[in-house]
Amino acid sequence: MNIAPPPFGYTKKKPAYTGAVDATSGKPVPNSAAQWGNLISTHYMYNMQNPTNLYLSQEGSGNLSDSIGAMTLTANATPAYAQAVPGWTRVGVKGNGSTTSQRFANLSAPNPSLTSVAVFGYVYCGTFDSTARGIYTWGQNTDIEVSGLLVSGKSVIRFRIHSSTTVDGTFDYTNTVTPILMVHDITNSRARLWTSQEKYTPTYGTTASNTNFAYGNIPGGSWSVSTIMYTALWTGAAAESITDACAKALFQAVGYTTPWT
Repeated sequence: MNIAPPPFGYTKKKPAYTGAVDATSGKPVPNSAAQWGNLISTHYMYNMQNPTNLYLSQEGSGNLSDSIGAMTLTANATPAYAQAVPGWTRVGVKGNGSTTSQRFANLSAPNPSLTSVAVFGYVYCGTFDSTARGIYTWGQNTDIEVSGLLVSGKSVIRFRIHSSTTVDGTFDYTNTVTPILMVHDITNSRARLWTSQEKYTPTYGTTASNTNFAYGNIPGGSWSVSTIMYTALWTGAAAESITDACAKALFQAVGYTTPWT
């Protein structure tokens, strides 16, 4: 059978993402590996792999279940559940910025000194104080930590890898939702943090040997005043698949026009 060529000027229509979406914000919140695969393929994030773990963070009590893998995050020191977030239908779990060791954590997570790791999440930032308090921690707080603190009257986000490298942002996140994406790639000696407003490119460094992942802080710090609504994790080759180009594409896929390149 002969098939006529497409008309002049024809371009193939881009397929649409068909996974879960927050009803109020309109942001994609893929709730399975299949839905992540759909988001990746429909936004041409070439070579990017599906997450290895996924926390929808909608629980009203107890621990946070893993919707893809089997790495449960166990509650400690009474974090708050089902906290409303302005502009969103979904809720989140929250730290109070003061209680020691408040967190959701798994203490047998992949070791970031041996395995590449990555985190993506939607985070509502409250008003931080002058002490750096964890949002996400992998290893311990001197290994890989995304934290919040008050600097010159602004609630900024800090990225620390190993004990000697710390980078503070300059954007004021007070009472705003931001996506956060962190990659620590041991194969390619690459560390990155991206938010909706900033890109952090610290000097790469190896971490100590610790098998912890937490919302909040490990081992004895506190969780910043922040509400985490959703988190995906990548480990090993899956984490290394998140290139700088993939990060840009992912932020565009979830509806953010970023100022960074």
